[in-house]
Amino acid sequence: MKRVGLLLVRHYHAQIKHQGRLFTERAIHAAGFWIVGDKRCASKSINHCVMCRKLRGTTQTQKMTDLSADRLLINPPFTSIGLDVFGPWTISAHRTCGGFANSKRWAVIFICMGSRDVHIEVIESLDTSNFINALRRFFSIRRTATNICSDRGTNFIGACKELGIESNLEFNTIQRFLGEQGFTWLLNPLPHAPHMGGAWERIIGMTKKILDSMLREHEQKLTLVFPFLWRGQLVTLHR
Repeated sequence: MKRVGLLLVRHYHAQIKHQGRLFTERAIHAAGFWIVGDKRCASKSINHCVMCRKLRGTTQTQKMTDLSADRLLINPPFTSIGLDVFGPWTISAHRTCGGFANSKRWAVIFICMGSRDVHIEVIESLDTSNFINALRRFFSIRRTATNICSDRGTNFIGACKELGIESNLEFNTIQRFLGEQGFTWLLNPLPHAPHMGGAWERIIGMTKKILDSMLREHEQKLTLVFPFLWRGQLVTLHR
């Protein structure tokens, strides 16, 4: 009899388009059936109904990961940094007889992994020498960091491949420079996983929005170096 009652509940529950327990009981009573323990049977059937669980199931919440050790240690700013390259921007390098000769500029962003401070350096190209010069300028202004975190060089190594430069040789050159400075460079474990560098990827998105809004306010072409402050940090752009 329990099996028959359960089948009746499922039948009329589907007929009323998966409504609640009260609607299911009224549909059973209207059909002339009175089931002993109908409330318990209807509740059990609705709890196991796949359609009802899909329609009224609780939304799963994402579990927040633990904070990294860099956010918990008390260190000076830019002790542990994350870096990436973004851009480019089109600038007018010099005047010509027909107008202006256009060129491109990129930016290397340095982010303090502890305090999220930002430092930006402009580079003229994506080769290794410009990148190392940006590192030297950063170290001369801030301090020598102990840890550097980044992706697997998809920006500058990819540019080296496009320019016909051996990427492994260029990457070893950077590693040799870092070793001479006495600190380590931690790479993401996967080459195509930008979500693992979410700290600097999020700041890059904010920086692009701010720079685009600032540059759109000025209709003239970007030419010379133009310094400005953002979040208390001195940033230089070619304007």
